[in-house]
Amino acid sequence: DKNLRKIKLFLPSLSEQQRIVAKLDATYAEIDKTINNTKKIISSHKDFLNSILEDFFNSKDNKLFKKKELGEIIEVLTDYHANGSYKKLKDNITLKNEKDYAWMVRSTDFEKNFKNDLRYINKNSYNYLSKSKIFGGEIIMSKIGNAGKIYLVPKLSMPASLAMNLFLIRIKNKLAIDKYVFFYLSSRGGKNQIHSRIKGATTQTITKENVRNIKIPICSMEN
Repeated sequence: DKNLRKIKLFLPSLSEQQRIVAKLDATYAEIDKTINNTKKIISSHKDFLNSILEDFFNSKDNKLFKKKELGEIIEVLTDYHANGSYKKLKDNITLKNEKDYAWMVRSTDFEKNFKNDLRYINKNSYNYLSKSKIFGGEIIMSKIGNAGKIYLVPKLSMPASLAMNLFLIRIKNKLAIDKYVFFYLSSRGGKNQIHSRIKGATTQTITKENVRNIKIPICSMEN
């Protein structure tokens, strides 16, 4: 391209170029080393957290716990499609890229640490989705694809509603705390229970019924 050929470059001597390249190579190597070390530290901390969770929830000496099915302590177990038929949802809901009245919560938002492009809906759509409004602190579970993956909704600064392919789980606050249940479901024992209830070889799914019969170790709220 003629325009490309017209770009002017500053070219130091070959020896200076070699010195610069060597310096940059060393810098990038140091960055890669730092990234790898950070990943190892994060992995080590996750392993440590998992071991703490296992020791706490699965200790044979801990007589404080009684097993309850998740269905016994759930106040709300719902999803996007609880609000109406596919046709009605299509007619009443439009996802927007630009910021609007409410945030449409997707699993990818959690996976990307909320640094991706969020999706929004207007106030009318939000009010229409009355059965799947999110207020913060709830547990979200993927029900298809990455079935069984769980997330904890952070504190919200705007109205929010649940997107497709997810379950919204709200716990009865007199029986258990959402974050406590989330920690158990994040433990090896919780993950094993979830995994054993997932169906499908190609497209994996988990049903509401199978979510309800997950057993949770519950102790008194007074202890």
